[in-house]
Amino acid sequence: MAKLPTEQIELSGKLESKLAGLRGARRSRPKYEIIKEFLLDELKSGHFKQGQALPSENMLIDRLGVARNTVRNAIDELVKEGYVRRVHGKGNYFTQLNHGKEEQLAVLSLLLPEISHGIYPVLAKGFDHCAALNRHQVLLCNTDFNISKQGDIVLQMLDKNVSGVAMVPALKPQTPAYHATQLQQHDIPVVFCHRPVAGVSAPLITWDAAEVSRLAARELLDKGHGQIAYFARTRYTMTEIHEDTLRKTLAEGGLELPAKHIFYGNGPGEGPDYQLQKRMDALKPMVGGADPITAIFCNDDEEAELVQFALKELGLRIPEDVSLIGFGDRHARNGVFLDRLTSVTIDEYELGGRAAKVLDEIRTGQRPINSDEVIYKPLALYEGKTVARI
Repeated sequence: MAKLPTEQIELSGKLESKLAGLRGARRSRPKYEIIKEFLLDELKSGHFKQGQALPSENMLIDRLGVARNTVRNAIDELVKEGYVRRVHGKGNYFTQLNHGKEEQLAVLSLLLPEISHGIYPVLAKGFDHCAALNRHQVLLCNTDFNISKQGDIVLQMLDKNVSGVAMVPALKPQTPAYHATQLQQHDIPVVFCHRPVAGVSAPLITWDAAEVSRLAARELLDKGHGQIAYFARTRYTMTEIHEDTLRKTLAEGGLELPAKHIFYGNGPGEGPDYQLQKRMDALKPMVGGADPITAIFCNDDEEAELVQFALKELGLRIPEDVSLIGFGDRHARNGVFLDRLTSVTIDEYELGGRAAKVLDEIRTGQRPINSDEVIYKPLALYEGKTVARI
């Protein structure tokens, strides 16, 4: 058998002592027990981490000079004792770092910018339901869109030694990488929902922001609209993708999205009266003049609700004067406005549940703790009553 280069074999310096034990092993001490003990020492010493793959069978056979069955017997024992988990088609992964953390009831934490409005309550319900199926506790934390508060909560999660953290990262200012990496450095899995954090390798569960804009634009174009505006609560990566995709989709039909038809607010920190007035001020020139807008695409349903209040204050009717389309959760179509609002929708309940599931897969070794995997959730169009045909 060809020798593998030693530098490719990620084993610690304790290897030579174990090789000596293998050479001197008697029948009363099976060789697989020595290999098992060696791999367990590698784990307990921190040479391997939770979620990290074991060296391949071929690598262990070559370096340790034993038969394949011996290696497999050693790994089988580690699987039985819960230190290793087999993932079909991928390999073997360490699942435990220390007994104390594994013996405790798993606590999964969910960090949200707000917990009582918009799509976040539905996300939290999905997360909690999936965690409960595995008898995990859930710690729900509200960051209030505040980066300092989010940082304090992360420190509390470290202190509590939680089993995993899912978060919708704060936007303004953007979440720093260390909010997530310090959790990972303490072997606490992190999963991002909606948007990533620059400089951090962690699974992201989200949707295709460009497809949101395409679906909204095509619905408006199919209904005959040509003068379309875009409104967003704040400017960030996803809303910029909305704007860019809307412009490209309109251009395909020979239409334009001029700068005067684009509005960005300053985020959720503004008071409600101020937010309403800003939208009224932005709308006045858009709905007046020779070519008034006939439709507005809003980055989310909350923005759409603000815009509909502003339109009413200006004496305009929806959809008779201006059509309106938003983006939100497909389950949260309750209430007079959301029931009527035409929206591109995402299943936030399922998204939250998937976040809890991915966290559990990381903590049990089925997925690596550092991963750039992006999981896209499907989109749909909710046909309300706020888009008119013209």
